[in-house]
Amino acid sequence: MASIRCTESELPIYVVNAFTKKPFGGNPAAICLPGHQEIDSCIYQKLAAQMNISETAFIGKKSESQDYKTGDCFNLRWFTPTVEVPLCGHATLASAAVLYYVVGNQNECLTFDTQSGPLRVKKDGEFLCLDMPINKPNIVEKDVVERLQALIKATIGELAVHCVCYSPKTRKLLVRLEDSTSRSKFEQFEPDIQSMMSSAPDVIDVRGVIVTVRGNEGYCNEQGTQFDFVSRYFAPWNGINEDPVTGSAHTVLGSYWSEVLGKDNMLARQCSARGGDLRVSILKNGRVVVAGPAIIIFESTVFTEEEGNKPSENGATLSTAGTYSSASVEDTLFTGSVYGEHASAESDGSRNTVSDSFDKPELDATSSEANIDHSYSNTDNIDDNSNGTESENQTLPTVNNLNEHSENVSSVDNQTNINSVNVSELAANSTNKTMQPFWSCAKYNMTQQNVIVLKDKNSLMWWLDELNKTAGCAVVLFYAKWCYFSTSLAPMYNAVGRAFSGIPILAIDAYTHNSLNTRYGIVGVPTIILFQESRPVARFNRSRTFKDLVEFIHQSTGMEYNAIFRISVRSTELRSPEKNYVSQVKNSLGPVQSNILGQLDDFQPYFPTVEEDLYGSISAIYLLQDTYNISSHDMANGNIPGSSIKNELHADDCFELGSFALYFGRYHWAREWLVEALERVKRPGYNGNIDLPLLLEHASWIEYMTGNLEKALEHCVELIKISPYNTRALDNAMRYRRELKTGLIKTYEHVKADEEKKLIDTYQNSKITKLCREENLRKSHGPARFLKCRYKTDHPILRLKPGKEEVVLVTPRVVIYHDMVRDTDLEKIKNVARPYLQRSKAFNLKTGQVETVSYRISENAWIHENATDAVKIFNRRAEAISGLTMSTAEDLQVANYGLGGQYEEHHDHGYPNSPLINHVNGNRIATMLLYLTSVPYGGGTAFTRLNIYVRPDKGDVVFWYNLKQSGIGDNSTFHAACPVLSGIKWVGNKWFHLRGQEFRRPCTLNEDE
Repeated sequence: MASIRCTESELPIYVVNAFTKKPFGGNPAAICLPGHQEIDSCIYQKLAAQMNISETAFIGKKSESQDYKTGDCFNLRWFTPTVEVPLCGHATLASAAVLYYVVGNQNECLTFDTQSGPLRVKKDGEFLCLDMPINKPNIVEKDVVERLQALIKATIGELAVHCVCYSPKTRKLLVRLEDSTSRSKFEQFEPDIQSMMSSAPDVIDVRGVIVTVRGNEGYCNEQGTQFDFVSRYFAPWNGINEDPVTGSAHTVLGSYWSEVLGKDNMLARQCSARGGDLRVSILKNGRVVVAGPAIIIFESTVFTEEEGNKPSENGATLSTAGTYSSASVEDTLFTGSVYGEHASAESDGSRNTVSDSFDKPELDATSSEANIDHSYSNTDNIDDNSNGTESENQTLPTVNNLNEHSENVSSVDNQTNINSVNVSELAANSTNKTMQPFWSCAKYNMTQQNVIVLKDKNSLMWWLDELNKTAGCAVVLFYAKWCYFSTSLAPMYNAVGRAFSGIPILAIDAYTHNSLNTRYGIVGVPTIILFQESRPVARFNRSRTFKDLVEFIHQSTGMEYNAIFRISVRSTELRSPEKNYVSQVKNSLGPVQSNILGQLDDFQPYFPTVEEDLYGSISAIYLLQDTYNISSHDMANGNIPGSSIKNELHADDCFELGSFALYFGRYHWAREWLVEALERVKRPGYNGNIDLPLLLEHASWIEYMTGNLEKALEHCVELIKISPYNTRALDNAMRYRRELKTGLIKTYEHVKADEEKKLIDTYQNSKITKLCREENLRKSHGPARFLKCRYKTDHPILRLKPGKEEVVLVTPRVVIYHDMVRDTDLEKIKNVARPYLQRSKAFNLKTGQVETVSYRISENAWIHENATDAVKIFNRRAEAISGLTMSTAEDLQVANYGLGGQYEEHHDHGYPNSPLINHVNGNRIATMLLYLTSVPYGGGTAFTRLNIYVRPDKGDVVFWYNLKQSGIGDNSTFHAACPVLSGIKWVGNKWFHLRGQEFRRPCTLNEDE
């Protein structure tokens, strides 16, 4: 286990998701280990603001000699991005997770001394159990509830209220909804945060609102277990619009629901977007235990004072370094709210001028501009003179150090407003020239006319009002320089001005301009608001893509984007499941072309979707690699078993597959695909769309995660040569060099990568995958005298066309009948079934329902024999060959398996609690599987307990009994449909039932026969 370094200059910090087993679920908390150092509270607060997570916890040692690994009692403090709080359950749980899972603390119980008294955490298997003081809420009287109506309505809208309680110690208001509230309504209601902030009651001090409802049949977890109660928690007064999962809120909820339900042990869920499940137990000593899992997803280092870091006023600075450390603000520093029209003057000759296209200008990779996204902005010298003359090396002033800058901007002090900005002229110019914001570090120069620099004071409200009165509307981004999400949003927001003419694009430092935050209810950054005549009319709350932001402005204002604007429809931008290809095409065209495509709306349900088709296809490729042990190199070069055509993949394809593997946590395949992408990008003549720095960053990180430090450092050094000011790459390079000397320090992600590799090895060596690869097959299927091919003629129908019988296995009997159906009849069956194909379903043991499941990837349709003569002919021959009656058999089920199509191991007969047990015609006695196509590779049927694999040809059928002659299920018929590697697989299933077979296959005197 790695030792934890806690020096005056380096503090370990982690991000932990509490109350979840999923990497992107639960409630995140940042956990810092400052040791025994005396660090000022303002540094803690600044670090919490830098992390910008709901809570950051600091675990302090009791003494200098105490060790994090052996100690059992520590100090603990919690900070939100804005204030210190007296209690935070999920961050306490997360703190214990760091000590247990990262540091390797082996104590049975950990105690944390806090403002709320001692808190204890114990390990119980995969759960961490947090012992906290109970906070009993009191019923709020009717007259007080009436005075709380504005706050309650702002929180829950028109939902019906059952009762209202208040916990004075935690200052939390508990609003219980009526039991009839559906889960969808409960999870989907959106509070009006601004109204909540402005309607804070004067009768009681509210710092958080808990909304809760009793669990009913609609409130169940993935295993089908009903929750006792569910909740949501809102605390905008603490800078948290909605907390994902809140341990402290359950000290109130546990007390309330324990009395209402008469239970001491309860299962609860907090229904935020991330969400999490909790076990809540009430103890007799007046305390409550809140339990749940936790996972570590982020590891980094905080540098509080180091050579090269400029100290702040209190003598310390803050920065982070690590695998996932935030990009330094220096990369995309918000230097103030600056916008202006594109420069048309010639540049200094060493670089391209700004043009109405997205083409990158040719840049020296070693220049200070190499780390800016030049596809969205050009950076030359600032031209801030109204007459168009250039200034020499004029740099853009930062927010905190503004000088007299241009004729267009007057100085603004703490009391006065901007009074010399020609707003009318600016608005007039904006009607025919694209307005473009620019953010950059002060060391970068820009070519720009009529630059307006907003001063570092709360005095720009007048300017914003006047601009809206003249220009009609403006788009405003509220950001914070220390916020990672704000800095990463900068390149996309910078590009908005290219898409629209006549709309001023503005950025305001929310951390500085507090009066605007209060006025417009800004409680989190980044926030994008559209202003119309000085009033906020719409907030951007869609997925964070350039395309969605442009759509938001277009739909809110009715303004068309520029004709030169184009949206690149690439899979990396198609991450929202609700989007489909029709809307992608329509939104990339103008209104005329869009209207032409309007008639396609009726067909949208039949078009591919992102989640079902794109994600499904990519997952299928990983499945095929796992099953058939195909390397990414072979697949990229078109070396596919069963395929005679070698189509080589493009570098962009490999990058997408690697990026998605990274996204899905498939580290092994992510590494292989990114290696292929990198090799292809460097080939002469490459003309794709890959961002090489991003590819190198991904490649470096995945090499580090899989333990290859040398390769990780190699990619990182190459990235630094391209982007010398990329601080994350610089920090990572320093980390890799350090660990090359001291040894790899494994994080939770390293452990997950190791586990994933073991799972792949286990799966590839499993019985089913070996059978699908036709390895380790059964050498003898029975006595040789019984394993024969013969003509079956024991039925009148079989006299003219005998059944070509091949006995594959004697006990249980598995038989192939060759050439049973003609090609013309096979085509008729497929043509009839094709319009009715739907996603295949199976009985889910967890939910007790027949539903779509991940282990059955196919489409099917049920075909009655009256649909086509081909089915009638098949039914007659099936009855003749099997000797079983068709009167109680099911209709023919036709199934289509495409790329990676499979059906994991299963029985065809029913088992206890399945619907087949109670079928009117009894259980399924036998299966006849018809192959309507031949599959070049894969797609066969593997009997995992019999060690046999059958892959018949087109027109053949496989027949076996699912039940013993006694009617008991024969579990040895456990079988699976192997994934289709090459070709398309069509099959037909005919299931025979027990009823009607009494005299055709009677029971023997042996129960087990």
